[in-house]
Amino acid sequence: MKLAAQLFTLRDYCRTPDELFETLGKIREMGYDGVELESTLIKAADRGELKERLCQLGLSVCSVRSPFGRTGYDLNGMIDEAKAFGTGYVGIGTITGSYSFNNAGPGGFHRFAAKALEVGETLSENGLTGLYSLRSHEFVRESDGRWGFENLEEDFNGRTVQFEVDLYHLVKAGVEPKQIIKRLSGRMPVVRFRDQRIAVGEVHFFYPVRENCPVGDGVFDFADFMPALEEAGCRWITLGQEYCTRDPFECMERSLKFGRTLV
Repeated sequence: MKLAAQLFTLRDYCRTPDELFETLGKIREMGYDGVELESTLIKAADRGELKERLCQLGLSVCSVRSPFGRTGYDLNGMIDEAKAFGTGYVGIGTITGSYSFNNAGPGGFHRFAAKALEVGETLSENGLTGLYSLRSHEFVRESDGRWGFENLEEDFNGRTVQFEVDLYHLVKAGVEPKQIIKRLSGRMPVVRFRDQRIAVGEVHFFYPVRENCPVGDGVFDFADFMPALEEAGCRWITLGQEYCTRDPFECMERSLKFGRTLV
């Protein structure tokens, strides 16, 4: 498995094309094999120049992520991005509120899956695979008594739409990550690693609060997940944080140092 940086962690340093190119250079200098791009962070950059910069750095792109809504108005742009940057994986986001929860009615996850599969067919025709971002809200029970995840697991064919599993959200949901990984064996080529630790301070003494931290500095036992990920055929591990309590580049470097002990 290879290690990629979650560009979202460094979003405050990607506000202009020059900043983006400099940040990518720092990612490569740290020793990352690749980067997980966010369409919202690269839209200001010229696609040709960005491709050239990535090639110069020898930095692979494991996937390009977009919100699901973009598939409705710019799917061709998503396809062009993936092809330009040499990745076979297109992140299609996660289920939206119009399909899930109280306002969607019964069968929302099945309806979403049908729409996502239409997107996946178009991607497949272009030699690409869609990646659904699996988080925690998929483990809410639908009116049929099943997790939304179970309906997506059943409907997604594994050929045109696969999964990008976020282990942080699986732990947050209270499910057993290794069991979910096992169920998705052969159709989760990318996994996201994020970590959290118990905040230290008098104000938290009687009520522990968890905060984001570099991967390996927190409470998650990532080494315990590795055999299941290897058996599932995972190709990429992406490392990052939602927010950082210190310099984000230091956090990313620390996460990579730990990641190298796993692969």
